Amino acid sequence: SKGLEWDVVAVPGLVTGQFPSGQPRDAWTAQAKVLPHALRGDAATLPALDSFDAKGIKAFKEEMKEHQHTEELRLGYVTFTRPRSLLLGSGHWWGPSQKRTRGPSAFLEALYEHCAAGHGEIEAWADEPAEDEENPALAERDADLAWPLPLDTDALARRRAARDTVLAHLERMAVQGDEQAPAYAPGPGDVPAHEPWDDEPPLDEPPADEDWDWDALPTERPPGPPEAAPDTTREPAPRAEVAPDTASEPAPHTEPTPHIPAARHPQEDPAARHAPETTGPADRLTPEEARTLASWDRDLDSLAGELRRARATVREVVIPAALSATQLLRLAEDPDAFAQELARPMPRPPQPAARRGTRFHAWVESRYEELPLPMLGPDELPGGDESDAEIADERDLAELKEAFERTAYARRTPYRVETPFQITLAGRVIRGRIDAVYRTGDTYEIVDWKTTRHRTADPLQLAVYRLAWAELHELPLDAVTATFLYVRTGETVHPQRLPGRAELERILLEEPDPDGG
Repeated sequence: SKGLEWDVVAVPGLVTGQFPSGQPRDAWTAQAKVLPHALRGDAATLPALDSFDAKGIKAFKEEMKEHQHTEELRLGYVTFTRPRSLLLGSGHWWGPSQKRTRGPSAFLEALYEHCAAGHGEIEAWADEPAEDEENPALAERDADLAWPLPLDTDALARRRAARDTVLAHLERMAVQGDEQAPAYAPGPGDVPAHEPWDDEPPLDEPPADEDWDWDALPTERPPGPPEAAPDTTREPAPRAEVAPDTASEPAPHTEPTPHIPAARHPQEDPAARHAPETTGPADRLTPEEARTLASWDRDLDSLAGELRRARATVREVVIPAALSATQLLRLAEDPDAFAQELARPMPRPPQPAARRGTRFHAWVESRYEELPLPMLGPDELPGGDESDAEIADERDLAELKEAFERTAYARRTPYRVETPFQITLAGRVIRGRIDAVYRTGDTYEIVDWKTTRHRTADPLQLAVYRLAWAELHELPLDAVTATFLYVRTGETVHPQRLPGRAELERILLEEPDPDGG
């Protein structure tokens, strides 16, 4: 996953001894299954054993500890730099079966200090347990638990107290009228005329007549009511009374209509809509309560957005402003598949054939050491495209070199090799690298080596190379030709009528050909 990013990355288990790990790795001096460092390809970066006596073994173990610490730091760096927008980290004091506390690791403490400095948010941070405190998970594991779990009486009391507070607030609003109503006031449909709170069913039983289709509920808040001047002539709304002779009669059955409150005013403080309109000390929100309510608003907005995205049948993927030539070919061939790769990048398995393809290109370059060779980055190494390399093993690579020696291009000196380029097509920057350019008088021939066993190369690749070379050197397109050389067979393919700039941009923009072609 090196080099890839995700929107959100969660890293649990940031506790002492787990990450970074304190468990020593197997050493080749003690385990026969471990390859000795001197035989490994990265031997220069590994601790060396100077002598097999007690002093040498002890020094080797100390160096191994330092090396493991460095490797854990490198792994932590890769982990914490993967998120694009949000990193979540967590730890614990008690494990599921540990009798001794663990506590935060150095990584979690570093994240805590980073957030405390104003670069993040600390949701919770538990204090260190007392020395005589025991793991609560061990006590709960041995205790007999009833199922289903009993109702939480304290939580039930808090919910009903909140209900009473809301009802009292609504009654005050009805008495005071619209003149002193807050900016966010419930509409006529927000509070039904009759609220049978006394007939509320027990919480351990499903409420009657409430078999709603929750998936059918809208996910967007409806617009608020239009603002109007306050009507000072209105009287307080009377409360509905139930006649004694009809109180015992059951009300006709009607399907309940789910109601969603109106959206708050855009300029309104998120915490202000929850604050009572009175200014008494007992009714005023504390700063901590205001922050809590504001965090609830953010959570609701995030959940609503997540629900809308989950229900969306089409996801828009932004195409990067810069593409490689290989990405351009994939985009033109299958836009949907290319969009899926961008939306969910996944690590790819190692490609030994691609590495051997890189060695073949390097061997061709070595034949022309007098030519200027560019400095290439890891992503620009020639022959690294797995779709172009089908070199099975070292013997196959040797046969490929012999096949190239039999081609006519082996006896010609190229004008340039492995030439990088950058052009703009349809508003996107296209970068690539041309294998070889041969010059004959005032004409140039672009040649791309193909090591595959089948003629599957896309002429669009040569069209991009040809256009890039012509524009970079201010040449007419008819002065530049392009060729595929299939090295295994020595066959050359010269595609006829390669598209120019206008045609390439129409292909990228998926516009129809004006000539109907």
